[in-house]
Amino acid sequence: MDAWQEIEELRQQLAHLAMVGRVSDVNEAKRQVRVIWPASGETSGWLFVLQHSGAGLDIKPDGGHTHEITDTYTGGGSASVEPDHKHSGGSTVTVWLPKINEMVLVLYLPVFGGDGFVLGGVGGVAKCKLAV
Repeated sequence: MDAWQEIEELRQQLAHLAMVGRVSDVNEAKRQVRVIWPASGETSGWLFVLQHSGAGLDIKPDGGHTHEITDTYTGGGSASVEPDHKHSGGSTVTVWLPKINEMVLVLYLPVFGGDGFVLGGVGGVAKCKLAV
């Protein structure tokens, strides 16, 4: 194999490390999705979804409360003036999962047969130029 063939083979390998695809299946319990690759029409295996910045913490207080703020942005102080209490049993974390037909960015580990991970949703992908 000459140098140009080696360079082309490396380019092909790198082109498949990060890819944009359309979600075809969602497994909420396992936090995994499958993706269809637009260029080939093939469907990926199950891919884990990394935690997304859209996730939120929902707290349903069980009574009045006070939280002290110690960050420098707000200058500190108190978030409320209610008596102290615990957030036991009422706090839940909302996990982001892409919806079916949503475009996502997938990163594969650079090893043969390596796992892939959904990094997040890709809005406006129709306007993006995807080079292969």
